[in-house]
Amino acid sequence: MHPISEWWIHTTDSTERAYRNSHSSVARLRDRVRANFWINSLIVHLVAPVKTFPLYQLHRPFPTAFVVLMLSLWITCASCVHKIHVTPLPGEPSSISIPRNLQLIVTPPSLEGADHRPGITLLKWSQADLTQAIFGYLQQRGTFASVSGDPGDFTLRVDTKLSLSSRQGLYHYRIVLHGEMSEGEHAVNSYRAEHSVAGSSVRWVTDSDRIPIETALRMALENVTGKIEEDRRFYLKQIEKSAQ
Repeated sequence: MHPISEWWIHTTDSTERAYRNSHSSVARLRDRVRANFWINSLIVHLVAPVKTFPLYQLHRPFPTAFVVLMLSLWITCASCVHKIHVTPLPGEPSSISIPRNLQLIVTPPSLEGADHRPGITLLKWSQADLTQAIFGYLQQRGTFASVSGDPGDFTLRVDTKLSLSSRQGLYHYRIVLHGEMSEGEHAVNSYRAEHSVAGSSVRWVTDSDRIPIETALRMALENVTGKIEEDRRFYLKQIEKSAQ
């Protein structure tokens, strides 16, 4: 190839590479300028309201719109929690009685499902409400001569677990009760009952949770107290042994 042709080709390639490099640099510079522009615009939009918003000017009152917004958010969040209050009662007093005093200890309920599944209304069930519910049931059933939180002939410790799940378009509430009966410091018997109740397809109101929970708890309590009543002779013998 002629030297002039080689020189021309080499010069053309160098010029094209230089153009591409300069064009790439210009493009990167253009993109950087655009990015900085949008970042600066965002900062201006975020900072500008702060300069005029009177959070740091304590002598000025909060804007009415801000107060209304905060109040609305608080009411909305508060309404998202279903606070459960149940009053399970036996259908009728028991025909089997154990003429002994019972001390009842109820641990805080264990909840699964409602508080751990995103998009589902939160559910709150206090230990005080559960304790009152079980106290009321046992007192109305009348299996024992008395039921209280004071030391008695026997002590019944109740652990409660509530699980909430969704199957076939309906919510299902499962109550698991575990009761441990003891005399003094010695455990003498243990009982377990489990019942599930189908609820509604939505949980818009508190009753959609309360009613199936109350039903499942009542059925579980019936099961546990029924088993205790079947052991009536055992508990009477235990007291006779202690008296000797």
